[in-house]
Parts: sequence; C-alpha cells; structure tokens
Amino acid sequence: MTALNVIALDAIKDVPGAPMPLVEREVRFTAIDFCDYTLTWRVELNDANIVDGTAEYTMTPPADSRIATVLYASANGIRLLPTTERRLDDTEDGWRLSTTKAAQAQWYYLPDRTTIRIALTPSENITSGLGITVALKPTQDAKTLPDQLYEDNLEALRAGTLARLLSIPAKEWSNPDAGLYYRGEYERAKRKEKAERLNDYTRSSSLSIVPGGNYGGARRRNAEED
Repeated sequence: MTALNVIALDAIKDVPGAPMPLVEREVRFTAIDFCDYTLTWRVELNDANIVDGTAEYTMTPPADSRIATVLYASANGIRLLPTTERRLDDTEDGWRLSTTKAAQAQWYYLPDRTTIRIALTPSENITSGLGITVALKPTQDAKTLPDQLYEDNLEALRAGTLARLLSIPAKEWSNPDAGLYYRGEYERAKRKEKAERLNDYTRSSSLSIVPGGNYGGARRRNAEED
C-alpha cells in the first residue's frame, strides 16, 4: 500500500503555504471521488458460506476502504443478476418468503453498502458458496491506497488534489485559473479511466468469474457452461 502523504508531498510543491493536513485531506477526497466514479479499485472478497434460510450476507472490505458497488456476484458458481427490492416486489409475487436451491437463486440487491441479499432465499448450506467482486473507494480517514492504483493514476490524483486546493478562495496559494486547468485535467483523466475499465468489463462480458483469485486474474469459464 502507498501512503496518501506520498501524493501530498508531491502536490504541496505547487501550493506553497498550504498546510500538510489540508493537502492530505484533499488527496483523500480526490481519491474517494476518483474511485467512486471510475470503479477502478476492484477486489474479489473472500467467499462466504451460504446458509440455509439466510438471504442477507455482510460484505467486509479491506482496511481503509468502503464498498462503492458490487460488480459481480455468484451463488455456487452461478452468476446472480443485479436487481432492486422494488423490482422484485413488482415482478416476483411472494419472493420474500420463497426459497430455492442456492444454484437456482437468480438475483441480488444491496439493502445497504455492506449487505448483499440474494433471491430467492437459499434452502441449503454451501461452504464458500457466495462469490462477490466489488469496486472499492477509500474511507474518510484512509491513510493508504493500493500501490497499483497509485502507480497507474498518480497524475490524475495529483491534478484533482491541485484543482481542489488552488480553488480555495483567499489563501496565499489560491489560483482560480490554475485550479480550472487542473480540474479539466482531472476530469479528463477520470473519464479516460472509467472508459478503460468499462472496456475491460465489456471484453469479458461473455465470461463469468469463478470465485478465487483477484478480479481480472480470476479463473473463468464460459457463461454457456453455466
């Protein structure tokens, strides 16, 4: 992991007089925004045990991170489709009380950012049967970022940090014009990263991820085999 103050030390050279705690805060806010928008920080969580009669499962992200969204979920190796509670209420009568074999569960939705609910409720126990891939973002008090996220996106994170700092009014380092320039650089970098990650996901859309390994390097099988 890379400490956020590494980026702060790089950015502070262009905002003389800015206190380091403020620079570190803006680095953190930039990283949160960048990850939330691009969904570039992706991990496969430890497989959870499916429990007979239990529909909701807690997702635990790594330290210094929060779950931005779920990218992929599977029950007993079979892909689950994302949905919403409202949609299930509208289309699936009695779904809350219905049960099924885990391999025949079809959907998932998120009651909150740390809970996944699968439908229909499984009627069997399966060890390590629930696979989940998520996109992450830093917490409000994060001190570190993954090394690869730092290496691949340093310039974007630096630009976003400078855009925020230079746009603060009435400070000795304030420079609205430079702030606008860096804002443009940052927004372009965000859009580029999001497009690249979307292309990665599209290219693998004919494949399903089998639990095990990191996202992007996970074992895969053709969806036709499911």
